[in-house]
Amino acid sequence: GDSYEWSVTGLTYTVLDSPVEVSLTDANGCPYNATLTITEDDAPDAGLNGSLTVCEGVIPINEALFEALEGNPDEGGVWSGPESDVYTYTFAASGSCPEVSA
Repeated sequence: GDSYEWSVTGLTYTVLDSPVEVSLTDANGCPYNATLTITEDDAPDAGLNGSLTVCEGVIPINEALFEALEGNPDEGGVWSGPESDVYTYTFAASGSCPEVSA
């Protein structure tokens, strides 16, 4: 997985280090403990670009578009288009995960 720098300690940790517990001293000289818990969200998979051939004038249904995607796309995305005969399957950004599309 990724690593993360914790600005409190200036050190880098991974999800395998979690939880990280440190003893610190505040600006008044008082000791305190802090805990950093790292969790990683599962990123959605929009799959890979695919192709689908349909008869002229036929508008493909979402299920046909989904089946045409390559890779292992997750269900739950949103279709948009067509734009220049291209449909796009998108998962909006969620939690710490950016938007993904195919």
